[in-house]
Amino acid sequence: VDIDRSLLGITLFKVQAHPREYDAQKELEFHTYCRNHPQISEYVQQLGDCKLEFVVEARDYAQFTAIIDELKERFSHYIRNLEYMMIKQDYFHRTPCNVFSKKCLPNNGHLAESNMDSEIIAAVA
Repeated sequence: VDIDRSLLGITLFKVQAHPREYDAQKELEFHTYCRNHPQISEYVQQLGDCKLEFVVEARDYAQFTAIIDELKERFSHYIRNLEYMMIKQDYFHRTPCNVFSKKCLPNNGHLAESNMDSEIIAAVA
């Protein structure tokens, strides 16, 4: 099931969190908070420059900033910096599909020739 959140009046915000230093207990506390927060729909721990990334679903920018302000206050001892962006149009499915099925890819599995690629490139450029 693919849900168009904009029709529900929901805006997506992608947030990258940069921890001050590694602390397993603080990381677990932050992870648990994000997992239980009703407006945080995705949470990813990854390698690289940005260790933590999550998505906030909010009615508007005011609700988003209230969530971010609460997060900054509660985890100021753990989070060094937050970077975020508003996602105005979501081109990707949020629900996973079977990666072995050609139905997941446009043009019978030929992703490089699809119109979706040109839309993604245009959106990134």
